[in-house]
Amino acid sequence: MVKAYGVAAVALMAGLASVSAKAETYLEGRFDLDMKQSRFPGPKAPMSGGFWVFEKDDGKTRKSHVVQYADGGKLNVYYYDNVAYDGKMNWLNDWYKESNTVVDRNTFKFSYEVHRAGMTAPMKGDATCKINEPRTKITCNIGDVIEVYEKKGK
Repeated sequence: MVKAYGVAAVALMAGLASVSAKAETYLEGRFDLDMKQSRFPGPKAPMSGGFWVFEKDDGKTRKSHVVQYADGGKLNVYYYDNVAYDGKMNWLNDWYKESNTVVDRNTFKFSYEVHRAGMTAPMKGDATCKINEPRTKITCNIGDVIEVYEKKGK
């Protein structure tokens, strides 16, 4: 009888641990683009600011959006509508595709394709984003570009 309770207790603890692991949030909240820490090639940055909001991200799928304030008051918006971290390309707006892969708790990678009108072929690239341990800063290396996003509150 004691043996049965021991097995049941181990099974219950394993079940609770798996529920806890599934419930862990990979990223959450609003992160503002820090233009002072970010680096862009050339004499002028292609944007004046922006932010990235993670509504739901468990490291398996992401529901979020990115807004960038481009020159002339134009907005670039990218929607992650429950996009999986499966390495498959997804359209995030009408001219941009991206694939995402989680490397570890503090790193994800993405590949992208830009499909703007007039381009003879899409512009392609790869990036790596690092998340600091308190989960308040995301630093993305995108070719020669470094974008730094910082969490401002909850």
